[in-house]
Amino acid sequence: MLHIRSKIIRYMIAITFVIVVLSMIISMIILVLSARKNAREDAQSVFTQIERVLEDNDYELAYNIAAYRKTCISNAHSIAYMLQYNPDVMDDVKELKRIAEMTEVNEIHIFDTSGTIIKGTNPEYYGMSVNSGDQIGFFKQMLDDKNLELVQDITPNTAEEKLMQYSAVWSSDKSFILQIGMEPKNITRLMEENSLSNVFAMLNTGVGIGLFAIDHNDGTIKGSTDRNITGKNISDIGPGIDDIRTDDEGFNATISGKDSFCIFKRIGDIRVGYVVSNDRLYMNIGQNLLILGISILFVSAILVISVTAYINHYVIDSIDEINGDLTEITSGNLQKEVEVKGSQEFEELSSHINEVIQGILATTDKMSFVLNRTNMRIGVYEYNINMKNVRFTDYVPDILGLNYKKLTELTSDYKKFQEFIDEIKKYPFESEESIYIMNGIDTRYIKLEEVKQANDTFGVLIDMTSEIEKRLLAETDRDIDSLTGLLNRRGINGTLDKLFEDTDSLGYGAVIMADADYLKEVNDKYGHSAGDEYLKAIGESLSSFGSRSNMSGRLGGDEYIMFLYGYMTESELMDDLNRLSGLQDGGTLTLDNGETVNISFSIGYSLSSGQKDYHILMRNADEKMYKNKRNRKTMR
Repeated sequence: MLHIRSKIIRYMIAITFVIVVLSMIISMIILVLSARKNAREDAQSVFTQIERVLEDNDYELAYNIAAYRKTCISNAHSIAYMLQYNPDVMDDVKELKRIAEMTEVNEIHIFDTSGTIIKGTNPEYYGMSVNSGDQIGFFKQMLDDKNLELVQDITPNTAEEKLMQYSAVWSSDKSFILQIGMEPKNITRLMEENSLSNVFAMLNTGVGIGLFAIDHNDGTIKGSTDRNITGKNISDIGPGIDDIRTDDEGFNATISGKDSFCIFKRIGDIRVGYVVSNDRLYMNIGQNLLILGISILFVSAILVISVTAYINHYVIDSIDEINGDLTEITSGNLQKEVEVKGSQEFEELSSHINEVIQGILATTDKMSFVLNRTNMRIGVYEYNINMKNVRFTDYVPDILGLNYKKLTELTSDYKKFQEFIDEIKKYPFESEESIYIMNGIDTRYIKLEEVKQANDTFGVLIDMTSEIEKRLLAETDRDIDSLTGLLNRRGINGTLDKLFEDTDSLGYGAVIMADADYLKEVNDKYGHSAGDEYLKAIGESLSSFGSRSNMSGRLGGDEYIMFLYGYMTESELMDDLNRLSGLQDGGTLTLDNGETVNISFSIGYSLSSGQKDYHILMRNADEKMYKNKRNRKTMR
């Protein structure tokens, strides 16, 4: 079976001769008829380029001027910083010149707070001040506003008559003004490069074509591809300014002694001209060139049509078929098999594509092999909306707790599997990102992360149950008071830190400090075990109190803290606080020996609304608690 290239070559040889003869005739006719039209189109294209270049040049110049001003200020700040922290350098002109050279600065001048130059790279300027002339006086306003950063426009240096750009800033400690002068070589170079003659030189118009820029009012030639005539008047080399039309049709004129076809357009205050000599415009035009042009064009048309038809039959149709199959495959249907015949190349290509697909499908098995040899229980799954089944590695069923029946049901339809995963994501484990809780016979903690790209979803599962359970147990033992089961001091601080991160969500609340009364009497009379029961009873009373949210803890000894929050109104909160006051002496405790002990505790509270530091609330509540304890003793 022949290769595609061989078929195309044989076919091209068979028809090329006929095509060339006919195409040359048509092409030459079009060249003659379109000569002037092409000249007009070329002119308009050039005018468009010129307008764009002029616009770009103006923008570039403005941009570079702005950027250079920023550079001036930046360099001034940098040098001011160096001098402020190394003031000895100010007295060393040689070192200042070295700094100037290093920072690409021409001059450095240091003004005192009165605006007088006292130091710098140019001793001849010492003693000059902001009152010494218009140029330096530009910076006088900095004496009134020490936050000013000034950059002067590019101007000739008064002493040396060379273009300079001066900028000045105050030192950060406001002890002196640092002025630098920089010669804007890039800006002046850019201005020169943006001249009309340079713009025309960039446009490769070719031999026999000239570009002109003429002043609209007096006919002065502002720029030309022929630099020798720049500055002359257009009437010196051709028609007067009044004879130059700016319509699209163009006109004939003699320019620099040559008969030419001219197209002019007004751009701003200038008339831009595109002038092509008749020799160039009509070169080689004749009967033979006319026949040649017609023939070439005709041959080209027949050749394109013939070759396109042939390629469509032997190449494009097959490529379209492969592209259709590949589109389905790249959309996720890896079960699609490619079978395109018609040439040896396409048969081989189909075979290679199918081999690649099989290799992709084998990736899951390879991944399972690798993951099974690690010490971590990691599972990987992948599905595509154009392929119904879900691919997964060996550990996925075990991590998700799926039996064979449930696994088959979920992985045979990616939508059901997707719903199953979405259900897991409804129960996140708050303290860890991407970890979710699966409640069942046994609670599991699973790290689940997915990556979605186009139609593909790729997920990784890690069983974190053992690690999370160990950590939760450790955190519980660390933050819980062993006697009362309330939060200990560490747990209290940690919980309050989190709650007071967003005080707006706490609603109305109060921090309550409580202290057990008569604990010493209970210990002395009934023993320390009874005292412990007494403390536990107070803790139970506090932890179960409140109609909204309650955080209770034991600070140590006989001291407790309670934070009531989540109340909708202050009135609702005060109702609970008043009820708590009524419970201070209302409880009893039955000891192991059958005796009954009255439970009593003192309290003080501080309302939390608007306060972001709970430590302040604790101190205020503590002071009120001790005041409450003293008052209660007095009443007894």
